[in-house]
Amino acid sequence: MSVPRPLSKAILKKMFLKVLYEHKRPGGCYADHGWWSEGIVRKTIAEFFKIDKLTDSEIIDGLRGVFELEKDGYITQDPSQSDGFKIFSDKGRQVVEQDLDKMELPSVDINELLTNDILKIKVYDDYLSGDYESAIFKGIKLLEENVRKKAAQPPDIIGADLMSKAFKPNGGILTHPCAQTTSESEGFHYLMRGAIMWFKNPSSHRTVVYHDAVQVAQVLCLVNLLLDMVEECK
Repeated sequence: MSVPRPLSKAILKKMFLKVLYEHKRPGGCYADHGWWSEGIVRKTIAEFFKIDKLTDSEIIDGLRGVFELEKDGYITQDPSQSDGFKIFSDKGRQVVEQDLDKMELPSVDINELLTNDILKIKVYDDYLSGDYESAIFKGIKLLEENVRKKAAQPPDIIGADLMSKAFKPNGGILTHPCAQTTSESEGFHYLMRGAIMWFKNPSSHRTVVYHDAVQVAQVLCLVNLLLDMVEECK
């Protein structure tokens, strides 16, 4: 099929999979060649699809697309090779044999999901590269810092104690304008304490492994929502 230029990241991801398939399938036209991901993006995509070489911006999008393909479970690191060599997961093999125009690669676009610009800047690179623990930790730390600033608390007031000082009913420094009853204020207090205790405390003391890109995106969306709610507090 013909592809319009400039190439979008979505089509580059499909083209990458098609070329990787030619490296890995028996009898593929690149079966005897190396399958380094950056080499595929920079050179082999254009060669295989018989198009002009990729522009700098297309190469950047293509390399980002490789990260997303791995993040979304279509490819994975080749355990027999150094970093940068990928192989298909079962999920990837299920889609790569389809025609290019029929391939569907559902993905989480963190840029569309997150509306808080500061949060987006802090977590984007970690999320895209698959460092999910760092993305969540940075996001929840931003939430903690915003609460501390809003409640005018010193640096040594942290974690759940900070959330209680800021939001506990009948004595907390901040209140949310939508809380009409003591129980609603208490609910918001518990929500903030719970977020810090569940998503920040474990990573402060041990390595926490997150595998699911969609689940991590959902956590970051929760952080985004809580940041907005803190901003609304008086």
